[in-house]
Amino acid sequence: ENAGIFGPILLNELFQHHHPDRDTELVQGYLQITSPTGTETCWHVWVTDTATGKVWDINQQLAILYDPNFSLCQFNHSTEMDESNKENVKVDEEVKTYYEKYLEDKKEFWKKIPSQKIKNLRSKVFRNL
Repeated sequence: ENAGIFGPILLNELFQHHHPDRDTELVQGYLQITSPTGTETCWHVWVTDTATGKVWDINQQLAILYDPNFSLCQFNHSTEMDESNKENVKVDEEVKTYYEKYLEDKKEFWKKIPSQKIKNLRSKVFRNL
């Protein structure tokens, strides 16, 4: 329903486990979404293929599946933000804290996340590979 930070983390772990020849990394930055009604910018995490620069944004894809109108939007991923625009950036501090905890200690992160559904999904995905 809401992949939040867990979606890109799981996707990157899946790439690293299932495609060890593909060099991917989690990237934090900014997502600018331009729709017919305006532009919104938020702090965001996605997966990048370091060799090709291809962006894998599972949350973007899930948003389009949930609401096909998102396919009408233009998505711009950027690791840099103009200082004058930073005050308008939406940041979910809880999600950002989870991301930072994951970077600090992956094993501890997976032990302490509150969502049993996510833990079960992760276990199921890696068990079935």
